[in-house]
Amino acid sequence: MAPETRLKSGSPDRLAYDMRLIMLRYQRDGAAATAAQVERPTSLLGRQPWSRRDFAKACAAAWTKE
Repeated sequence: MAPETRLKSGSPDRLAYDMRLIMLRYQRDGAAATAAQVERPTSLLGRQPWSRRDFAKACAAAWTKE
């Protein structure tokens, strides 16, 4: 069964359609942000956002300390 069909069974049709479009765009373009899109979180955080790799390394390091 297709993911959109499964989602429709428990959610409004519009949500299933929107999620399909979101996933198609993500598969096509990936999750790369433009410099303008990075500017806002940088100003809010006071530093550059972490890459996924750096975030995963920090989490792994924290988990091994416990």
